Amino acid sequence: MEKKQKLVPAKGSRGYIDRTKKLAILVAAGSFMLAAAMFIAGLFLFDSKFNVLSIFAALIVIPFAGAITRFVLFAKYKSVSEEDEKKVFDASPAGSTTLSDVVLTSTERAMGLAFVVITDNEVAALKATGEKLPAVKLYEYLKDLVKRKGFANSVEVVEDMDKFLKHLGTLSESPARAEDEEDPQQEVVEMLRVYMA
Repeated sequence: MEKKQKLVPAKGSRGYIDRTKKLAILVAAGSFMLAAAMFIAGLFLFDSKFNVLSIFAALIVIPFAGAITRFVLFAKYKSVSEEDEKKVFDASPAGSTTLSDVVLTSTERAMGLAFVVITDNEVAALKATGEKLPAVKLYEYLKDLVKRKGFANSVEVVEDMDKFLKHLGTLSESPARAEDEEDPQQEVVEMLRVYMA
């Protein structure tokens, strides 16, 4: 039996960017049409643009604006391919955690990372296609995030898939843990999810 895919995959999983863009377009179109219909209905029913339906139409513009903002944020990025995801999973060391389709946000800008591989002592990332920010700036931001949260992980950001796969081959495996033992990788993942769009 084939597993059904969620409408919008979780942050950090393949397909998140493309599905978020599609959902943003649908929400924007639906909100706009509903707001326009309510406003026009209010004009015909009440013979005035100052009516209760106009107020509801104005409130419906809020999700429209949010959806447009979300689409603009994700517009320059695209989801990673299934083949690239398989290559990264195969090259990642045992016990590591892999995130894909990552768009980190700061007060200044959004930054795209195709993949982030987290081991117990390193965070390795591949710059997303379409990201204009230099890898050095992505490195500085990611390093600052990791350091600010008190994690001792080293950080590496690479621009090329082949170099990224080679770098993954140099990472050490993470040991298996008991269920009640703290997982530093999961702490880094949770910290990154806070900054993901």
